[in-house]
Amino acid sequence: LVALTLTLAAACASIDKEAIKQFYAPDFRSFDDTLLQDAMWRLGRGVQDLDDAFKAEGLADDERHARILASLDLMAEAAAQANDPNQKKSHENIAMNIGALVGDIAAAKTAAEAKNYELAQAIPQTCLHCHQGGGGGPQTKPN
Repeated sequence: LVALTLTLAAACASIDKEAIKQFYAPDFRSFDDTLLQDAMWRLGRGVQDLDDAFKAEGLADDERHARILASLDLMAEAAAQANDPNQKKSHENIAMNIGALVGDIAAAKTAAEAKNYELAQAIPQTCLHCHQGGGGGPQTKPN
């Protein structure tokens, strides 16, 4: 009985507590792509809204300006969500390129606040860099 108790005590001491924690309480965010998919859909929606704001006919300058800034805000929030370290682990293309997109959106927003829309108009091309052919494109390394 003493030998069995000592054997069990030694075995329990050598058990990896993190492995046990993952067994009974895993971090589901580490492998749940729902948040990443949501962020990418919102980025796509932001690009569409941005394009719509530029193409809208009969829109007052102030309204166009407000719509462009709102689209860039939506995109900045979504890109920040996609830039979360847990999200980047699940998709190599995002991990390699999301930092550049976050910077491009921030630069476009700064310029757009001064009513310079050139960088904002270039955002769709930034997205197409990763999404060649619509739907994710090849795994490319940033320039």
